[in-house]
Amino acid sequence: MEVDLLKLLSLENAYVIIEKRFKKGLIESCKTIFGNYKRLEKHLSKKLKRKIYKGSISQWNSYKASIPLDVVYELINIHNSFYTEKIREDDLKKHIVGIAIGKSKGGTSKHLLNPKFRIKINKKLANLLGHLIADGAEHNNKRFTYANERDELINEVIEEINECFGKIDLHIREEVKRGSKIKIVYIPRIIWIIIKKFHNEFGSKIATVPKFIWESNKIIKASFLRALFDDEGSVYIKEKKIKIKLANLKLISQIKRLLKELSINTGKIQRDKNCYLINICGCDDLIRYSNLIGFTHKIKKKKLDALLNSYKYRKGIID
Repeated sequence: MEVDLLKLLSLENAYVIIEKRFKKGLIESCKTIFGNYKRLEKHLSKKLKRKIYKGSISQWNSYKASIPLDVVYELINIHNSFYTEKIREDDLKKHIVGIAIGKSKGGTSKHLLNPKFRIKINKKLANLLGHLIADGAEHNNKRFTYANERDELINEVIEEINECFGKIDLHIREEVKRGSKIKIVYIPRIIWIIIKKFHNEFGSKIATVPKFIWESNKIIKASFLRALFDDEGSVYIKEKKIKIKLANLKLISQIKRLLKELSINTGKIQRDKNCYLINICGCDDLIRYSNLIGFTHKIKKKKLDALLNSYKYRKGIID
């Protein structure tokens, strides 16, 4: 399954950087129709139902300036109404260099560069959403972050953002919290807006499993679960169990149900102060978890391997 990026952003005050030759050709063809920029700006104001100020088109026509996506669509409509050679959306996509939300003064740091116009609903997107549900945060609808102390998980989130959506600069800062050094990834607004088109319930108290996860295959479900257990799970070698603990009863219940769909049994949901937890116990279920889900978190992966090896000589069921 795929989702069209431009359709996702069409109502989100999106701005695009377009290759100079294509943009200039489009603007000049529309200027020829109306005679000058002033009349074209007046037409755009009427069609888009907002004021297009004098000089806007000249500014948009400069080399690096970004241009509102709705203006681009209207310019294409004008062009196609008067010229035999039509511009199609696929033609436009070939010439878009970057996309951002809100105005930009020509820089590319806030832009999603070489954007993926067909966003695939796959295991990488599922894993990314799992990480953001577990350790992501929205701060007053202005800042969006993912925080973790493990480099392999930080790197996984960065890699998945770039592979799912396109190339974008991500600011990373280090902090010390409760004696541990953590890294914080600051997620640009355009990425957060795209992500929230797929799922809108983040945060420890309201987070839920995205709808598309329930409708997906086992590989996508397993990838989503791996991110949750990488961030929030624990492995206990002596007790021979994997535990996940959250302050969210609904999400814990949904995780339990997802594991069941992968034929991984869990114990009853338990309450621990203000949190809820489930355990995966028993050799068969632990092996199934390892084979289907596993860990990216290196320490947890090592612990799980050690846990499973403790069964090796007694049961003889691990190769």
